[in-house]
Amino acid sequence: MKQLLFAAFLLQCITATAQSIVKGKANNENNTGISNATVNLKSGKISKTAVADSNGVFTIENLSGGTYQLMVSGSGFDRYEAQIRIKENEALDLGVLKLIARYNQLQYVEVTVRTSRKYSSDYSFVAT
Repeated sequence: MKQLLFAAFLLQCITATAQSIVKGKANNENNTGISNATVNLKSGKISKTAVADSNGVFTIENLSGGTYQLMVSGSGFDRYEAQIRIKENEALDLGVLKLIARYNQLQYVEVTVRTSRKYSSDYSFVAT
């Protein structure tokens, strides 16, 4: 009986770790969700990544407590970076994270046009 209780206690201790959750929403300047934004949390050798849904909402689960570097990026937007601290068994809501649109201006555009020409002739040529 003692062994069974010890095993149950040990199992509870193992499953009790890494239960923190981080969630939030990636928006643009117009408060529209950025679909498929990539969210990365990194702490030392630990790295967790999630992809936001079509509304920009993301969730990363099974985190242990500690300090993490948060990086949120989306196509056409500057990367959002922040350092966050997560407590054990905490559900941390980051709220709305606004990403700034990145506009790339071209220096110049070169347009090349080629026309096709069809040659018709009554003569045939044979090479020897």
